[in-house]
Amino acid sequence: MNKLTNILITSPSIDTNNNISGISNLTKLLVENNREIRYILFTVGKKDDERRDLKWFIKQLLLPISFVNFLLKYNISIVHINMPLEKLASIVNTILAIICHLSCKKYIIHVHGGLYNKNYNTPPFQKFLIKQSLRFSARILTLGEEESFFINTYYNISQEKIVVLPNSVKVSTNDFIIKPNSKLELLYLGRIDKNKGLFEIIESLKLIPKVMDFNLNVAGDGPDREWFIHELSKILGNKFTYHSIVHGLTKEKLLSLANIFLLPSYYEGLPYALLEAMSFGVVPIVTPVGSIPEVVKHNENGLLVAVHNHIDIKNAITLLYSNRILLNELSLNAYKTIKDNYSIENYINILNSTYHEISL
Repeated sequence: MNKLTNILITSPSIDTNNNISGISNLTKLLVENNREIRYILFTVGKKDDERRDLKWFIKQLLLPISFVNFLLKYNISIVHINMPLEKLASIVNTILAIICHLSCKKYIIHVHGGLYNKNYNTPPFQKFLIKQSLRFSARILTLGEEESFFINTYYNISQEKIVVLPNSVKVSTNDFIIKPNSKLELLYLGRIDKNKGLFEIIESLKLIPKVMDFNLNVAGDGPDREWFIHELSKILGNKFTYHSIVHGLTKEKLLSLANIFLLPSYYEGLPYALLEAMSFGVVPIVTPVGSIPEVVKHNENGLLVAVHNHIDIKNAITLLYSNRILLNELSLNAYKTIKDNYSIENYINILNSTYHEISL
Protein backbone atom coordinates (compact mmCIF):
# COMPACT_ATOMS: atom_id res chain seq x y z
CA MET A 1 0.00 0.00 0.00
CA ASN A 2 3.01 2.33 0.19
CA LYS A 3 2.64 3.58 -3.37
CA LEU A 4 -1.03 4.40 -2.86
CA THR A 5 -0.22 7.84 -1.55
CA ASN A 6 -3.17 9.80 -2.87
CA ILE A 7 -6.68 8.57 -3.59
CA LEU A 8 -9.16 11.09 -4.90
CA ILE A 9 -12.62 10.45 -3.46
CA THR A 10 -15.78 12.19 -4.66
CA SER A 11 -18.48 13.19 -2.21
CA PRO A 12 -20.83 15.99 -1.27
CA SER A 13 -19.40 18.25 1.43
CA ILE A 14 -18.31 16.28 4.51
CA ASP A 15 -19.02 19.29 6.72
CA THR A 16 -22.02 18.11 8.75
CA ASN A 17 -23.31 21.70 8.87
CA ASN A 18 -23.70 21.63 5.08
CA ASN A 19 -24.63 18.05 4.23
CA ILE A 20 -26.10 15.06 6.05
CA SER A 21 -26.14 12.46 3.28
CA GLY A 22 -24.94 8.92 3.92
CA ILE A 23 -22.16 9.38 1.35
CA SER A 24 -20.92 12.45 3.22
CA ASN A 25 -20.96 10.70 6.59
CA LEU A 26 -19.20 7.62 5.28
CA THR A 27 -16.55 9.64 3.43
CA LYS A 28 -15.92 11.64 6.59
CA LEU A 29 -15.43 8.39 8.51
CA LEU A 30 -12.92 7.17 5.92
CA VAL A 31 -10.94 10.40 5.90
CA GLU A 32 -10.73 10.37 9.69
CA ASN A 33 -10.07 6.67 10.25
CA ASN A 34 -8.22 5.17 7.26
CA ARG A 35 -4.61 5.70 8.30
CA GLU A 36 -3.15 3.88 5.30
CA ILE A 37 -4.56 6.29 2.72
CA ARG A 38 -4.27 9.99 2.07
CA TYR A 39 -7.67 10.95 0.69
CA ILE A 40 -8.04 13.98 -1.57
CA LEU A 41 -11.67 15.12 -1.38
CA PHE A 42 -13.31 16.31 -4.59
CA THR A 43 -16.71 17.82 -3.84
CA VAL A 44 -19.56 16.72 -6.10
CA GLY A 45 -23.21 17.53 -5.51
CA LYS A 46 -24.87 20.32 -3.64
CA LYS A 47 -25.21 21.39 -0.04
CA ASP A 48 -28.52 20.52 1.60
CA ASP A 49 -29.72 24.14 1.53
CA GLU A 50 -28.19 25.01 -1.87
CA ARG A 51 -30.49 25.85 -4.76
CA ARG A 52 -30.03 24.64 -8.30
CA ASP A 53 -29.78 28.18 -9.64
CA LEU A 54 -27.58 29.80 -12.30
CA LYS A 55 -24.55 29.91 -9.98
CA TRP A 56 -24.91 26.19 -9.23
CA PHE A 57 -25.35 25.39 -12.95
CA ILE A 58 -22.17 27.26 -13.89
CA LYS A 59 -20.31 25.36 -11.17
CA GLN A 60 -21.43 22.06 -12.73
CA LEU A 61 -20.18 23.15 -16.14
CA LEU A 62 -16.76 23.91 -14.64
CA LEU A 63 -16.65 20.65 -12.65
CA PRO A 64 -14.76 18.60 -15.29
CA ILE A 65 -12.03 21.27 -15.52
CA SER A 66 -11.64 21.28 -11.74
CA PHE A 67 -11.53 17.49 -11.75
CA VAL A 68 -8.69 17.39 -14.31
CA ASN A 69 -6.79 19.98 -12.26
CA PHE A 70 -7.12 17.78 -9.16
CA LEU A 71 -5.81 14.75 -11.04
CA LEU A 72 -2.75 16.67 -12.18
CA LYS A 73 -2.09 18.63 -9.02
CA TYR A 74 -2.18 15.79 -6.51
CA ASN A 75 -0.61 12.94 -8.49
CA ILE A 76 -3.64 10.71 -7.91
CA SER A 77 -3.14 6.93 -7.86
CA ILE A 78 -6.79 5.80 -7.83
CA VAL A 79 -10.09 7.66 -8.10
CA HIS A 80 -12.95 6.53 -5.85
CA ILE A 81 -16.24 7.77 -7.38
CA ASN A 82 -19.25 7.66 -5.05
CA MET A 83 -22.22 7.34 -7.41
CA PRO A 84 -25.93 7.36 -6.53
CA LEU A 85 -27.92 5.88 -9.41
CA GLU A 86 -29.93 9.06 -10.00
CA LYS A 87 -30.72 11.09 -13.13
CA LEU A 88 -28.30 14.00 -12.61
CA ALA A 89 -25.68 11.98 -10.72
CA SER A 90 -25.45 9.48 -13.58
CA ILE A 91 -24.54 12.31 -15.98
CA VAL A 92 -21.99 14.03 -13.72
CA ASN A 93 -20.27 10.86 -12.56
CA THR A 94 -20.10 9.34 -16.04
CA ILE A 95 -18.25 12.45 -17.21
CA LEU A 96 -15.77 12.02 -14.35
CA ALA A 97 -15.39 8.32 -15.17
CA ILE A 98 -14.69 9.09 -18.84
CA ILE A 99 -12.04 11.66 -17.82
CA CYS A 100 -10.40 9.00 -15.65
CA HIS A 101 -10.48 6.48 -18.51
CA LEU A 102 -8.99 8.95 -21.02
CA SER A 103 -6.35 9.96 -18.45
CA CYS A 104 -5.44 6.31 -17.84
CA LYS A 105 -6.40 6.67 -14.17
CA LYS A 106 -7.80 3.57 -12.51
CA TYR A 107 -11.11 4.28 -10.85
CA ILE A 108 -13.69 2.61 -8.62
CA ILE A 109 -17.43 3.16 -8.96
CA HIS A 110 -19.06 2.95 -5.52
CA VAL A 111 -22.82 2.51 -6.06
CA HIS A 112 -25.01 4.21 -3.43
CA GLY A 113 -28.67 3.44 -4.06
CA GLY A 114 -30.88 5.94 -5.87
CA LEU A 115 -33.98 5.83 -8.06
CA TYR A 116 -32.34 3.55 -10.62
CA ASN A 117 -30.88 1.15 -8.07
CA LYS A 118 -32.28 -2.37 -8.70
CA ASN A 119 -34.55 -0.70 -11.26
CA TYR A 120 -34.96 -2.94 -14.30
CA ASN A 121 -36.87 -0.17 -16.10
CA THR A 122 -34.17 2.49 -16.03
CA PRO A 123 -34.62 4.96 -18.95
CA PRO A 124 -32.38 4.00 -21.90
CA PHE A 125 -30.23 7.15 -21.79
CA GLN A 126 -29.51 6.79 -18.06
CA LYS A 127 -28.85 3.08 -18.50
CA PHE A 128 -26.35 3.84 -21.27
CA LEU A 129 -24.50 6.42 -19.15
CA ILE A 130 -24.36 4.21 -16.06
CA LYS A 131 -23.15 1.25 -18.10
CA GLN A 132 -20.30 3.31 -19.60
CA SER A 133 -19.08 4.40 -16.18
CA LEU A 134 -19.23 0.81 -14.88
CA ARG A 135 -17.68 -0.71 -17.97
CA PHE A 136 -14.26 0.94 -17.71
CA SER A 137 -13.98 0.87 -13.91
CA ALA A 138 -11.34 -1.24 -12.17
CA ARG A 139 -13.82 -2.31 -9.48
CA ILE A 140 -17.45 -1.70 -8.59
CA LEU A 141 -18.49 -1.53 -4.94
CA THR A 142 -22.09 -2.38 -4.07
CA LEU A 143 -23.92 -2.16 -0.76
CA GLY A 144 -25.31 -5.68 -0.84
CA GLU A 145 -25.64 -9.00 -2.68
CA GLU A 146 -28.88 -8.03 -4.43
CA GLU A 147 -27.26 -4.87 -5.82
CA SER A 148 -24.31 -6.97 -6.96
CA PHE A 149 -26.66 -9.31 -8.83
CA PHE A 150 -28.45 -6.33 -10.40
CA ILE A 151 -25.21 -4.75 -11.66
CA ASN A 152 -24.03 -8.11 -12.98
CA THR A 153 -27.21 -9.03 -14.87
CA TYR A 154 -28.74 -5.70 -15.90
CA TYR A 155 -25.52 -4.00 -17.00
CA ASN A 156 -23.72 -7.20 -18.06
CA ILE A 157 -20.74 -6.48 -15.81
CA SER A 158 -18.40 -9.32 -14.83
CA GLN A 159 -18.97 -10.56 -11.30
CA GLU A 160 -15.20 -10.55 -10.79
CA LYS A 161 -15.19 -6.75 -10.92
CA ILE A 162 -17.87 -6.41 -8.23
CA VAL A 163 -17.07 -6.21 -4.52
CA VAL A 164 -19.89 -6.25 -1.96
CA LEU A 165 -19.10 -3.65 0.70
CA PRO A 166 -22.01 -2.71 2.96
CA ASN A 167 -21.87 0.69 4.63
CA SER A 168 -20.46 0.87 8.13
CA VAL A 169 -20.46 3.04 11.22
CA LYS A 170 -18.23 3.64 14.19
CA VAL A 171 -19.72 1.49 16.94
CA SER A 172 -19.61 2.64 20.55
CA THR A 173 -17.31 0.64 22.80
CA ASN A 174 -19.78 0.99 25.67
CA ASP A 175 -21.81 -2.04 26.78
CA PHE A 176 -25.41 -2.30 25.59
CA ILE A 177 -27.95 -0.87 28.03
CA ILE A 178 -31.69 -1.62 27.85
CA LYS A 179 -33.58 1.66 27.50
CA PRO A 180 -36.30 2.79 29.94
CA ASN A 181 -39.74 1.32 29.27
CA SER A 182 -41.89 4.37 29.96
CA LYS A 183 -42.56 6.88 27.18
CA LEU A 184 -41.87 5.59 23.67
CA GLU A 185 -39.32 7.75 21.82
CA LEU A 186 -39.62 7.78 18.01
CA LEU A 187 -36.87 9.19 15.81
CA TYR A 188 -36.57 10.33 12.21
CA LEU A 189 -32.97 11.19 11.35
CA GLY A 190 -31.58 12.27 7.99
CA ARG A 191 -32.61 13.93 4.74
CA ILE A 192 -36.15 15.32 4.88
CA ASP A 193 -37.43 14.28 1.48
CA LYS A 194 -40.85 12.87 0.56
CA ASN A 195 -39.14 9.87 -1.08
CA LYS A 196 -38.17 8.80 2.45
CA GLY A 197 -41.83 7.98 3.18
CA LEU A 198 -42.67 11.21 5.01
CA PHE A 199 -46.31 11.16 3.89
CA GLU A 200 -46.73 7.63 5.25
CA ILE A 201 -45.17 8.66 8.58
CA ILE A 202 -47.65 11.53 8.88
CA GLU A 203 -50.65 9.38 7.97
CA SER A 204 -49.61 6.61 10.37
CA LEU A 205 -49.27 9.04 13.28
CA LYS A 206 -52.79 10.33 12.67
CA LEU A 207 -54.02 6.83 13.52
CA ILE A 208 -52.03 6.35 16.74
CA PRO A 209 -54.40 6.25 19.76
CA LYS A 210 -54.25 9.51 21.73
CA VAL A 211 -53.73 7.56 24.97
CA MET A 212 -50.33 6.32 23.77
CA ASP A 213 -47.48 8.08 25.56
CA PHE A 214 -44.82 8.85 22.96
CA ASN A 215 -42.64 11.57 21.45
CA LEU A 216 -41.32 12.04 17.94
CA ASN A 217 -37.94 13.70 17.42
CA VAL A 218 -36.94 14.76 13.90
CA ALA A 219 -33.39 15.81 13.01
CA GLY A 220 -32.11 16.69 9.58
CA ASP A 221 -32.75 18.94 6.62
CA GLY A 222 -33.96 18.68 3.06
CA PRO A 223 -36.36 20.02 0.44
CA ASP A 224 -39.54 19.05 2.32
CA ARG A 225 -38.51 20.23 5.78
CA GLU A 226 -41.04 23.07 6.20
CA TRP A 227 -43.98 20.97 5.02
CA PHE A 228 -42.98 18.02 7.24
CA ILE A 229 -42.52 20.18 10.33
CA HIS A 230 -45.84 21.96 9.73
CA GLU A 231 -47.79 18.72 9.34
CA LEU A 232 -46.21 17.02 12.37
CA SER A 233 -46.72 20.09 14.57
CA LYS A 234 -50.39 20.16 13.57
CA ILE A 235 -50.90 16.46 14.33
CA LEU A 236 -48.72 15.94 17.41
CA GLY A 237 -48.41 19.32 19.12
CA ASN A 238 -45.97 19.10 22.03
CA LYS A 239 -45.30 15.43 21.30
CA PHE A 240 -43.12 16.57 18.39
CA THR A 241 -39.70 18.27 18.45
CA TYR A 242 -37.57 19.39 15.49
CA HIS A 243 -33.81 19.58 16.09
CA SER A 244 -32.43 20.76 12.72
CA ILE A 245 -29.11 19.15 11.71
CA VAL A 246 -27.42 17.37 14.61
CA HIS A 247 -23.98 15.87 15.03
CA GLY A 248 -21.51 14.91 17.73
CA LEU A 249 -22.81 14.65 21.27
CA THR A 250 -26.21 16.11 20.36
CA LYS A 251 -26.83 13.33 17.84
CA GLU A 252 -25.55 10.69 20.26
CA LYS A 253 -27.97 11.92 22.93
CA LEU A 254 -30.95 11.66 20.55
CA LEU A 255 -29.91 8.15 19.50
CA SER A 256 -29.34 7.08 23.11
CA LEU A 257 -32.86 8.15 24.08
CA ALA A 258 -34.67 6.78 21.02
CA ASN A 259 -36.55 3.47 20.95
CA ILE A 260 -37.76 3.39 17.33
CA PHE A 261 -36.21 4.63 14.10
CA LEU A 262 -38.61 5.43 11.24
CA LEU A 263 -37.51 5.25 7.59
CA PRO A 264 -40.26 3.92 5.26
CA SER A 265 -38.40 4.96 2.08
CA TYR A 266 -39.58 4.34 -1.49
CA TYR A 267 -36.02 3.47 -2.59
CA GLU A 268 -32.63 3.34 -0.88
CA GLY A 269 -29.11 1.96 -0.96
CA LEU A 270 -28.07 1.11 2.58
CA PRO A 271 -28.86 4.17 4.71
CA TYR A 272 -26.08 5.36 6.98
CA ALA A 273 -28.66 6.70 9.45
CA LEU A 274 -30.20 3.22 9.72
CA LEU A 275 -26.88 1.61 10.69
CA GLU A 276 -26.11 4.45 13.06
CA ALA A 277 -29.49 4.11 14.78
CA MET A 278 -29.20 0.33 15.12
CA SER A 279 -25.71 0.70 16.61
CA PHE A 280 -27.42 2.51 19.50
CA GLY A 281 -30.04 -0.22 19.87
CA VAL A 282 -32.78 1.81 18.17
CA VAL A 283 -35.32 -0.56 16.60
CA PRO A 284 -35.87 0.20 12.90
CA ILE A 285 -39.28 0.31 11.24
CA VAL A 286 -38.26 0.38 7.58
CA THR A 287 -39.27 -0.71 4.10
CA PRO A 288 -37.55 -3.66 2.35
CA VAL A 289 -35.90 -1.57 -0.37
CA GLY A 290 -32.29 -1.45 -1.61
CA SER A 291 -29.97 -3.44 0.64
CA ILE A 292 -32.03 -2.86 3.79
CA PRO A 293 -33.42 -6.45 3.91
CA GLU A 294 -29.85 -7.76 4.06
CA VAL A 295 -29.44 -5.94 7.39
CA VAL A 296 -32.91 -5.75 8.93
CA LYS A 297 -34.58 -9.09 9.54
CA HIS A 298 -38.27 -8.89 10.34
CA ASN A 299 -39.06 -9.69 13.99
CA GLU A 300 -35.37 -10.38 14.67
CA ASN A 301 -33.68 -6.96 14.81
CA GLY A 302 -36.40 -4.69 13.45
CA LEU A 303 -39.72 -4.56 11.63
CA LEU A 304 -40.22 -4.39 7.86
CA VAL A 305 -43.28 -2.61 6.47
CA ALA A 306 -44.63 -2.41 2.94
CA VAL A 307 -43.77 0.58 0.74
CA HIS A 308 -46.51 3.27 0.64
CA ASN A 309 -48.34 1.60 3.54
CA HIS A 310 -49.06 3.86 6.52
CA ILE A 311 -51.25 1.20 8.14
CA ASP A 312 -48.23 -1.12 8.44
CA ILE A 313 -46.24 1.67 10.10
CA LYS A 314 -49.02 2.42 12.57
CA ASN A 315 -49.37 -1.28 13.43
CA ALA A 316 -45.60 -1.65 13.93
CA ILE A 317 -45.45 1.33 16.29
CA THR A 318 -48.42 0.19 18.36
CA LEU A 319 -47.04 -3.37 18.52
CA LEU A 320 -43.74 -2.19 19.99
CA TYR A 321 -45.55 0.18 22.35
CA SER A 322 -47.69 -2.63 23.76
CA ASN A 323 -45.01 -5.35 23.71
CA ARG A 324 -41.93 -4.01 25.52
CA ILE A 325 -40.35 -7.46 25.77
CA LEU A 326 -40.27 -7.65 21.98
CA LEU A 327 -39.01 -4.06 21.80
CA ASN A 328 -36.09 -4.90 24.11
CA GLU A 329 -35.25 -8.10 22.19
CA LEU A 330 -35.19 -6.29 18.86
CA SER A 331 -33.15 -3.48 20.39
CA LEU A 332 -30.42 -5.81 21.64
CA ASN A 333 -30.33 -7.70 18.33
CA ALA A 334 -30.12 -4.46 16.34
CA TYR A 335 -27.09 -3.40 18.39
CA LYS A 336 -25.42 -6.81 18.00
CA THR A 337 -26.03 -6.83 14.23
CA ILE A 338 -24.08 -3.62 13.72
CA LYS A 339 -21.37 -4.37 16.27
CA ASP A 340 -20.65 -7.79 14.77
CA ASN A 341 -20.98 -7.04 11.05
CA TYR A 342 -20.81 -3.34 10.17
CA SER A 343 -17.86 -1.82 12.00
CA ILE A 344 -15.69 0.79 10.29
CA GLU A 345 -12.57 -1.28 11.02
CA ASN A 346 -13.76 -4.24 8.94
CA TYR A 347 -14.95 -1.86 6.21
CA ILE A 348 -11.55 -0.20 5.92
CA ASN A 349 -9.75 -3.56 5.74
CA ILE A 350 -11.88 -4.71 2.79
CA LEU A 351 -11.59 -1.34 1.05
CA ASN A 352 -7.82 -1.16 1.41
CA SER A 353 -7.49 -4.69 0.05
CA THR A 354 -9.50 -3.59 -2.99
CA TYR A 355 -7.27 -0.55 -3.49
CA HIS A 356 -4.22 -2.78 -3.25
CA GLU A 357 -5.54 -5.33 -5.77
CA ILE A 358 -6.21 -2.78 -8.50
CA SER A 359 -2.88 -1.01 -7.93
CA LEU A 360 -0.88 -4.11 -8.85
